Amino acid sequence: MTLLPRIAHQAGCRIALTSFALLVMGLGGPGCGYSLRGSDVAMLSKEGVRSLYIAPVENKTFRPGVEQIMYNSLVRMFAASTHLRIVGSKEEADAMLDASVSDADYTPSSTTTTSKIPPVGVGPDNRIVPVEYQATLACSLSIRKLSGKGLKPGASLWSAGFSRAQLFPANTQLGVLGTTTALINESEFERALVALAELISRDAGESLVATF
Repeated sequence: MTLLPRIAHQAGCRIALTSFALLVMGLGGPGCGYSLRGSDVAMLSKEGVRSLYIAPVENKTFRPGVEQIMYNSLVRMFAASTHLRIVGSKEEADAMLDASVSDADYTPSSTTTTSKIPPVGVGPDNRIVPVEYQATLACSLSIRKLSGKGLKPGASLWSAGFSRAQLFPANTQLGVLGTTTALINESEFERALVALAELISRDAGESLVATF
């Protein structure tokens, strides 16, 4: 799949049109694995929705950058799976998708003692360390009318909340090697967030079809 350009944006800022167009083209190629075409378009067409603006995702967590991950995943899903025209501003759109991330964290799901991690027998028996973490991501989504026939502008067309979790191995080492543990765990968590954002985006697409 085409390597995605990174778009720097914060909640409430305007997306640069050129970068936005590149993102949509990069995400709209074949092989993305979504299959919502037809059902969702039929639902939205009743309200005259032909174009969609995906607003910058609001980050309500302390995890920087998770809003970017979620935003990219949502654009990928809607660009690849619908006939809607994804646009770069509210002024061009018939409807707007709002999203906010309320949880993005990881906690130990399985632990052991330092005496049982390499080099075995060196660490104390009374110190507990994680061997596996659980990453969680929660996001609320809604689509509201901006223009077109049917309901008045501002009317809610759809809303839902989604939460997903995924396990990843902890990197727990002693001594000099242990100095990289936190960095490796953060890298694994970042990878888990990307996977969870994809799952939530697919869940959102399935919810749209099921609702309408």
